[in-house]
Amino acid sequence: MAQDPDDDPTPGDTEAELWQALQDLETLGQEDPSAALAMFAELPDALQSIGDFQLVRASLLRSSGDLPAAAGVLEALLDADPEDSDAHHLLGDVLEESSDFGRALPHFLETLRLDTLASKERLPTELEEELDATLEHLQHVVEELPGVWRARLQGVPLLVQPLPTEDMVRGGLDPRALGLFEGPTHMDTEGFDQAPVPTRIVLFAENLALDFPEADDFREQVRVTVLHELGHYFGLDEDDMVRLGLD
Repeated sequence: MAQDPDDDPTPGDTEAELWQALQDLETLGQEDPSAALAMFAELPDALQSIGDFQLVRASLLRSSGDLPAAAGVLEALLDADPEDSDAHHLLGDVLEESSDFGRALPHFLETLRLDTLASKERLPTELEEELDATLEHLQHVVEELPGVWRARLQGVPLLVQPLPTEDMVRGGLDPRALGLFEGPTHMDTEGFDQAPVPTRIVLFAENLALDFPEADDFREQVRVTVLHELGHYFGLDEDDMVRLGLD
């Protein structure tokens, strides 16, 4: 019996199926990394060998606590493609969790270098729109704060820039961080006419837009990031952030 040509998979169908398989792995991995790894092992070898699938495998190994195996997968990926920025970033995370900060830093710096190169290939108007949208959402969040909070923010610069700087990354900041609080907290500066060092809050527009491409998700994440960094300024720790849903 002849096969209907309409039943043949098209490149678009194949790509959609691959994307769905990746999504299924990542979704299951958030709930049960071990089950997701078992699901990965059942995939055809041809799928398992694809770089994006190997990256997800490394992430699942990391989530399951097998940091050496995750590092091994990522090192193999980078041997095949030394300019895979996602592999560099994840390997930096894995090494940092392994307390190997000396080996993590070069991978974080390479992530920043590659992300900066990718940024330069984009249209200037697109970048300006991201910066403007981030600043607009930031200002809206601040406008909605209680009056006493807004008063305490007087003199604290709230800034937007595309990506972290190299100095920030060398100082320990994740190159794909969404925001940064820098300087003394409000409690540290109470009673002083001027803080001994300046305080500032920075949002990184390109990292936000990359992680949250949908407009509503982007707007919400700007809100969460602003409140997270303000929480640092007002003296909240990371446990407080998690409890308040600002992690």
